[in-house]
Amino acid sequence: MIKKEQINALKKAGIKKRDDAINRVHIALKKMQSDNIPINFQSVAKFANVAKSWLYNHTEIATEIKMLRGQSEKIRRLTNYPAQLEKKNNMLSKLEKRIDQVTLENTELKKQLAVLYGKLYKKNHG
Repeated sequence: MIKKEQINALKKAGIKKRDDAINRVHIALKKMQSDNIPINFQSVAKFANVAKSWLYNHTEIATEIKMLRGQSEKIRRLTNYPAQLEKKNNMLSKLEKRIDQVTLENTELKKQLAVLYGKLYKKNHG
């Protein structure tokens, strides 16, 4: 009788441990989604304090992570878009200013060259 009770107690403890882990994973996924944290097996495993292999072995959870991983990647790309756009616009304005500076410098150098050609011509023909 004692052996059966011990086995039942171990089974109950195992079920409780599994249920707690599943609960931690679901809480982690909700928190990660709300905080826009990238979702993948590594990050979920760390966040929920479970092994990556445990996540892969539970097909329902693995499927959910794969689905959310795709969604979080899209969200991350979309949320980064305004920052990327602003960065490119800043780069464009800097390049436009640099082009204006180089164009002005080039015009000035052409004028100086024309003056020097004139002096050289006067010296040789004058």
